Amino acid sequence: ASLLLCSTTMGNWLIKLVYMLEKELDVPRGEEPAFIKVIVTYVEVAHKMDYIVNAYSIAVLSGLIWQPAMPRGTASLQAILAPMRRRARSADRSALSPASARVRPCQREVYRTKVRELAYRGIRLDDLLTFWEVLLAGKIMPWFDPARSTTNDVVRQVIIPMSRKADPRLGGSALASIWNNDALVANNMVTH
Repeated sequence: ASLLLCSTTMGNWLIKLVYMLEKELDVPRGEEPAFIKVIVTYVEVAHKMDYIVNAYSIAVLSGLIWQPAMPRGTASLQAILAPMRRRARSADRSALSPASARVRPCQREVYRTKVRELAYRGIRLDDLLTFWEVLLAGKIMPWFDPARSTTNDVVRQVIIPMSRKADPRLGGSALASIWNNDALVANNMVTH
């Protein structure tokens, strides 16, 4: 592949040389000497082959068409990854168990209910982008400056007022709950 790539690239360089030669000779079209016609034919073929060889080289070098075999005696990828996956699974369980283990048996249902409620506080990307657009336009916080305003500024001056209930004695809700009347499980977790 490398040899073909080099030869067709060299053929492309010949295109420039032929065009420079034609300009120097100042020969009208159709009256070129035979050797120029042969060179032009070769260069045109090389130019077209260059496209084919470049595409083929990209496919080979990227591993799309050909991939080297693993050396003998090397474990398969699955055999290498299996212990890593087992460690990851056991780490996940141990990371989650201490928090739930500290919950008293009489509070487990309250704990599960809160975890479920938090899990269903997803927001749609469209809602987030609309919020950002309104914020940048100065419609809800005219003094907002992305370079200087802090998360605390936006929370205190925009998010809390937007999520406050009409009756101040009732407090407020999570903004995600207000934006989504139906509970929405998030596909990805993003935190700040």
